[in-house]
Amino acid sequence: MRALQHRRACPRRDRSRASVRRRRTARLVAAAAVLSAGVAIAQTEDQPKTGDGAVPRGGSGALVKPGAPPKAPKAARQLTPPRLSEFKEAQYPSAAARDGIEGNVVLELTIDATGKVTLADVVEPAGHGFDEAARVAALGFRFEPATLDGKPVPAKIRYRYAFTLKEVQAPPPPPMTTGELSGRIRILQGNAPLAGAEVVVTGNGVTRRIRADADGAWSVRELAPGKYRVQVRANGFDPIDIGERVVAGQATEITYRLSPVASGLEVVVEAERPPREVTRRTITRREMNRIPGTSGDALRSLQNLPGVARPPTLAGLLIIRGSAPEDTQTFVDGSAVPLIYHFGGLSSVVPTEMLDRIDFYPGNFSARYGRVMGGIVDVGLSSPDIKCTGDYMVPTDETGCFHGLVQIDLIDARAILQGPIGDT
Repeated sequence: MRALQHRRACPRRDRSRASVRRRRTARLVAAAAVLSAGVAIAQTEDQPKTGDGAVPRGGSGALVKPGAPPKAPKAARQLTPPRLSEFKEAQYPSAAARDGIEGNVVLELTIDATGKVTLADVVEPAGHGFDEAARVAALGFRFEPATLDGKPVPAKIRYRYAFTLKEVQAPPPPPMTTGELSGRIRILQGNAPLAGAEVVVTGNGVTRRIRADADGAWSVRELAPGKYRVQVRANGFDPIDIGERVVAGQATEITYRLSPVASGLEVVVEAERPPREVTRRTITRREMNRIPGTSGDALRSLQNLPGVARPPTLAGLLIIRGSAPEDTQTFVDGSAVPLIYHFGGLSSVVPTEMLDRIDFYPGNFSARYGRVMGGIVDVGLSSPDIKCTGDYMVPTDETGCFHGLVQIDLIDARAILQGPIGDT
């Protein structure tokens, strides 16, 4: 009985051992499966990511197709416009030039590959004959042709042709080649005028004799530049013999003082010679108007005289021999005026047509002009009577015709009317 039980117990024990072995094998298979899954996941995460168009990811060893490369942008084409190389002057319409009309014409030009203008159409006309003249001139233009990537090609452009009147400048007047000597003869005692005194001017091959008028004034014109000998003689007075210099384009005005001849008792006095009053001025108003840089303003010609400095622009000052501007005084017919030029120095306060003379004293002037140290400008106004024929604005003793002047420019505007009033 025990032996049978023992035999029966052994198969049961064998079955329990087989069961244990099966459970162990199942655990090993499960662990191997987990390990295989982890390796597969790691391999999947390590694969490179691909863009659109790639083959979908698969298992180990799957192929990956790269994306298409981007297309390179097309290069921009190089265009060069035509350039004018030969210009043709258009003929200005005579009617427009006579009426002082200017204008601009806009043309559309067709230029072939050789640079020749084959067609010219008026886009913006100006009239007055400008359109036709501009079109004819444009057909004679030559251009450097337009290029596309370095190759000449035809082109169309717009061109504005401007018609502008040209200012015709008068030739400058010839420089003056002569000068003038003038002055007055006075009696030393009392400074009274000495009428009838004889003045003899010799030098440079010429000899001039004149007599002083009732005011003692004398004048010798059209003398060549250089040194001259001046002799002054009068009955009952001691003569004067002295040298003077004549400058081209200027007048030298001198005052001579003669002393009476002593009768009976002769007295000799040794003293300094009385000073001579010398002034230099422009010869005539007509010549002053021709001095360059004055714009027809006679008083502005003072800035061209020796010893006068040019003031700053728009200053309107007179600077004589380095003195201050306030040390120079200006007189009009003997009356002092504070300013001889308008503010800014653009023009003088007295029109040139009303001037008779301009006396300029750069120094050594009379005390009646006041206590200044620079210079004196004494302006005399002309008589309103004028001739009916001959040169304009020439004084005469006869009653004249009416003369007028109207001027308008960028600086000022003025009007002058001169003529007789009734029988006076």
